[in-house]
Amino acid sequence: MLETQRGATTGKRSTPVVNPLAMRVAQAAFGGLGELAPDVMSRLAYKLYFTPRRFRRPETEAAYLRKAERFSVSTSVGEVAAYAWTPQGAYPWDSRATVRNVLLVHGWEGRGTQLGAFIEPLRARGCRVVAFDAPAHGHSEGERSNVLQFVEAIHAVTRMVGPLSGVVAHSMGGASLTLAMAEGLPVDRAVLVASPCYLDNVMRNFVRMLHLTPETERRLRRMVEADFGADVWQRLSVPSLAHALQTPALIIHDEDDGEVAFSEGLAVHQSWSGSRLHVTRGLGHRRVLKDGLVIDEVVGFLMGERDGA
Repeated sequence: MLETQRGATTGKRSTPVVNPLAMRVAQAAFGGLGELAPDVMSRLAYKLYFTPRRFRRPETEAAYLRKAERFSVSTSVGEVAAYAWTPQGAYPWDSRATVRNVLLVHGWEGRGTQLGAFIEPLRARGCRVVAFDAPAHGHSEGERSNVLQFVEAIHAVTRMVGPLSGVVAHSMGGASLTLAMAEGLPVDRAVLVASPCYLDNVMRNFVRMLHLTPETERRLRRMVEADFGADVWQRLSVPSLAHALQTPALIIHDEDDGEVAFSEGLAVHQSWSGSRLHVTRGLGHRRVLKDGLVIDEVVGFLMGERDGA
């Protein structure tokens, strides 16, 4: 039987940080001009859909970088900035085969160091922790990005650092990890935090956020399908990818996630055979990455110390 755990957590619901005035202006523009010029507005929406905003790293994340070994990885869309933290007590010349690599994968408009709270607990357990900024994110090159570029970066970083004992992936990073594993990426244990389940839901949220008209949405979807295939909505959904995966997985989702509904985390869990679901309350979409109970649960799972591992 699959086990569901509930974290004893506190806090308020997390919501996206959006400039209210800028959002109202965008909504008015797309809602009004969408009726008059749906072709123009759909092209603008397409650009926005694939253009992540870059945010300044807070000092807590900058502190993680000061302790990191920095390197870069080449991809088809440019250089990806990557970072590694050596295990406590290990030496740089230790064989890659003797070190347990754990990869951290951030989500849309994020940075590798957003998962920085996992670094020291994993290093203390003998893990080499690796993170990267996806294309067009953080310090990496590029202006636009998508889930396939996230996947390419995951493969490229893994080829450089060696086999992965575990991966901790947040939000869209979780969907990207699932696709990479479906393509053959070997991972001993996978942790998906606040991961979306259906690409179609991501699009629906985008449409609602900007108040796109039905015709603008129809044209936007047609543009996406022209670039990624008419079956993109099903082909890149987590259930269609995860049902064949046998890798032990821990799915973590907060009931009060204001960006990716809890029902999506539940669907990820239900589609991933043998996975475990860890439920939290009040942590929202991002604070879940810093919660002590969540970090302990993740580290214990990756070390094989939790039931169902």
